[in-house]
Amino acid sequence: MNTLFHFRLKAYLFALAMIVLIGFSTLCECATANDQPVIHVGSEVNFPPYAFVDEQGQAAGFSVDLIKAVANTMGLSIDISTGTWDREWNALVSGQLDLLPIVAKNPSRLTLVDFSLPHTETSDAFFVRQGDPPIPDLASSKSKSIVTMRSDASHHELLERDFQGNLVLVDSIPEGLRLVESGKHDAFLGPLLICSLEIKDKNIRGLEAGTPIPDYKRVFSFGVRKGADNLRETLNQGLLIIKTNGEYDRIYEKWLAIDDPIQKNRIYLLAAVPVALGIVGLAFVVMGIRKRVLLRRNAELTEHNERLERAEKLLRKSELRLLEAQRLAKAGSWGFDLQTGAIWGSDEVFHIYGMEPSSSNLLPIDEIEACIPEK
Repeated sequence: MNTLFHFRLKAYLFALAMIVLIGFSTLCECATANDQPVIHVGSEVNFPPYAFVDEQGQAAGFSVDLIKAVANTMGLSIDISTGTWDREWNALVSGQLDLLPIVAKNPSRLTLVDFSLPHTETSDAFFVRQGDPPIPDLASSKSKSIVTMRSDASHHELLERDFQGNLVLVDSIPEGLRLVESGKHDAFLGPLLICSLEIKDKNIRGLEAGTPIPDYKRVFSFGVRKGADNLRETLNQGLLIIKTNGEYDRIYEKWLAIDDPIQKNRIYLLAAVPVALGIVGLAFVVMGIRKRVLLRRNAELTEHNERLERAEKLLRKSELRLLEAQRLAKAGSWGFDLQTGAIWGSDEVFHIYGMEPSSSNLLPIDEIEACIPEK
């Protein structure tokens, strides 16, 4: 009886210990989850389609969806705030924010923040009033009044190149474009795609874009708080994962493909590739068949010409033999054309009548008749 009692007591104690251990493990996991730091993300309010504030006052755009996808993939907890680019950039530099989802990487910024792997790129251009001469590059903008966004990549590029003209800084792209529209300044320097969209969306008139400037490109990455190496590596891993599993392509097509002709028509282009390859292949087949037909025809013509040449040689040889036979036999041959009345004769006929053969071999009737005695 005591043995059974002790066995049951041990079983109860073991079960109680397991319950306590599992409960403690669960509490530890919950505590770990609750202790996970929140990543503070900043997003600018007027940089469509990359970043803007929607009708509900929430951060939206390509870069916002991109950081959300990476955070979800890597299990990061993020909190997104919005503001002007200048304010959000300075907050990142000062360490108040952990990252910005879209920052153009350039040498002047490398000492201020860290950068993830690139996720997109675009070109800049000068926007001038219609009728004004275009500005093809930064060197051509010297001594001009140029408007650009404060703390933007274009602002930093102009400073790095020691811009000597009048530099006017604004807080948003539409504000800068309208200053140029009003005639107060020469041009606005900014991203070609975004500025073009803003001109259309805000109904800004009388401006036209130049060609993409060759001086630099905006290579966009996640801008990360300086020294946050673990966060940067996590973001890099997340980017590679969503680019591999197709999530990046879905986000790109949602926000950017509509303005990218290649991406917009990618389905049609992909469908056209096999058709084009088929047409090219068919063309090669037709050309091959035609080449073989031409080669065979050329061979037939060559053989025909050779046969004619052999026949002509035989005929010429026969004519020479006939002339030689007539010469030896002192006999000639002649013919009469009923339509023209002309008479032709062989060389020997001419010799019989004591005349030299003519080139046409036509017999002179009057001279022949003179050689025939009258009856």
